[in-house]
Order: sequence, then structure tokens, then C-alpha cells
Amino acid sequence: MDASKDQPQSLDKLQNKLIEVYDLIAQVHQEGEEFELAVESYKSSLEVKKLRGDVSAGGLAETHLMIALALELIPDEKGGRLEQAIGHVEEAIELMKGELDRLRAKESSGASAAGEDTKKAANGATASSEVEETQSLIRELEAKRDELKTVPQALPMSEKDKALEAYLAAINSTKPIANGKAAVNDLTNLVKKRPRPVDAKAAPKTSESSSSVLLSTTPDDRDPHPSVETPAKKLKTSSDNP
Repeated sequence: MDASKDQPQSLDKLQNKLIEVYDLIAQVHQEGEEFELAVESYKSSLEVKKLRGDVSAGGLAETHLMIALALELIPDEKGGRLEQAIGHVEEAIELMKGELDRLRAKESSGASAAGEDTKKAANGATASSEVEETQSLIRELEAKRDELKTVPQALPMSEKDKALEAYLAAINSTKPIANGKAAVNDLTNLVKKRPRPVDAKAAPKTSESSSSVLLSTTPDDRDPHPSVETPAKKLKTSSDNP
């Protein structure tokens, strides 16, 4: 068995598998609204398809269109992605126009062979149907291109909006504490910066048992610097307890 004959077949299988995988990954990214990743996967699929000679113009045009649709959904302030989307739609249009020329030639060949070669005549009839479908597809692609050209571009962000975006990003990037108890982390940090002074007159009433202990303790035995449970200590205690 000649190994050299198996190599092209193995390469074809590998390329077909790559195309299938890239297309599936792109669809998953698109369904998950990860449009930038979807674009990259569709582009990878397109590159492999271009290496093959058996991928139809319709298959290539479809991939160009999928790239354009994903690009359209990515927020774009400068309009660069929108221009890329239009470019991919135009690529799809050119591919389908080339396919239309091929089908028309096939249609003409079938018409001239009518009555002489039944098979060629049948092929010509099939080509006529495909010509109509391709013309309809080209019109739809051209409508999509015109639609993309009329999409209003987003206005550039003002300095105030940029500052707000940076502030929100800084807040969201705050990491939780090591034990994962971050429910009151931010509040604790704020309270610790400036603990509220305790007013002796506003001290809470103690229970009878506590009162008896205090009454039985002489002034000399009392701690001259009692430990007061501040809000910061309460929050810290609650965060330490699982």
C-alpha cells in the first residue's frame, strides 16, 4: 500500500475536522455572546476552507457572513469593526457573483444541448433554478451591506464617562479576603479608618447579672481603660466567624 496516497486523504480529513471544530466553537461563543472569540474562530475556519479546493463559493460566503454578523454585535466606538463587517459582506457578494457567472455558463450549455443530450439538458434546468436562488442571495447580501453602512456609529466617550468607567473597573477588581469572607470587607475597611467615639452617657443598659457584677466590683478593681466594642470590632468578629 502506497503511503504517499494516504497522506492527501489524511490531510483532507484533518482539515475537514478542523473546519468542523472551528465552526462549532464559533457557534458556542456566539450563543454565549462572546462575539470577539466567535470572530476569531470563524476566521480560523475560513483560513482552512481557503486551503481546500472543494469548498464551494457558498460555503466561503457563509463564513464571511457569519464573521460580519459577529462583528456587528461587538461594541465599537471608532467604527473599525463595522467597516470590517462591511468588508466581509462584500467578500461574500463577490464570491456569489462569481458563482452566478459559473451557473449562467452551465445554464447556457444546457440550453444549447437541449434535444441532443438529455443529461446536459437536465443539468441546464438545475442550473436555472440555482441561478435564481443565487441572485436572491446576492440581493439579500447587498441589502445587509447597505444596512451596515447606515448603522450610526457610537459617539466617543467623554472624559467624565472614561473616569467613571475607570472608577467602576477599580471597584470591581477588588479581590476578596483570603478566607473568602468578603461580605462586609469594604464596609469594615471604611469603618476602621474612622471609629466612632463612644459616649459614656449613651452606654447601653446591662442585664441584672452584669449589673450585679459591676456593683460588686469596687472602683479600684475596675479596668481604668475598658475595652469598648466598636462597629469595626463587631464587623471584624462577624467576618471571622464562619
